[in-house]
Amino acid sequence: VSTASLELVNFSINWRLNGPGAFDGAGVIGTTQADAANVGARELIVYKGSNAVWGGYLTFFDVDEDTKRVRVGAEGYWSRGRARLMRGNQIYKPVTNSGVAWKADQIAWDIIDQAQGATYGDMGWVYGGHSGTRKDAKRIYYGVDRTNVGEAIEALAREGYFDFSVDVRAVPVEDNVAQFRTWYE
Repeated sequence: VSTASLELVNFSINWRLNGPGAFDGAGVIGTTQADAANVGARELIVYKGSNAVWGGYLTFFDVDEDTKRVRVGAEGYWSRGRARLMRGNQIYKPVTNSGVAWKADQIAWDIIDQAQGATYGDMGWVYGGHSGTRKDAKRIYYGVDRTNVGEAIEALAREGYFDFSVDVRAVPVEDNVAQFRTWYE
């Protein structure tokens, strides 16, 4: 994994509950950094001091060759969740033998986990846990419907089962740079 450092003097971050959020920034770069952009594939991590506070994927990188001014845009990690489709039937209902129901946050992570297990599906996310009350939920997704992963999880959030975020991990472990977290208060 190659990395490049870029100090931006003006930037804004839009954190969005139950969504990807966005980053917009501007600065001046050296000539070696102008070639570092790989829009769509490169991650952008914002630090405050030594703490990672926001992460996502580069969506825009433009350099004015005369002034060496750069404009940078990115979408938060959750944007990749919106770009994955469920495959096969995924059925979440009470287990008949034990009567134990799926919790909504477990359904959400299972959907993500299955998507990451597909060929070229890995997003580098780990489960960051759930805090607060957990709610029972039932869902049936049929493979022929090609349900969008992001839309399925956003629907659970809209229905009041939980709120969620995909945050940059303070200490990335191998390629796992982001964590999916849920909470209910």
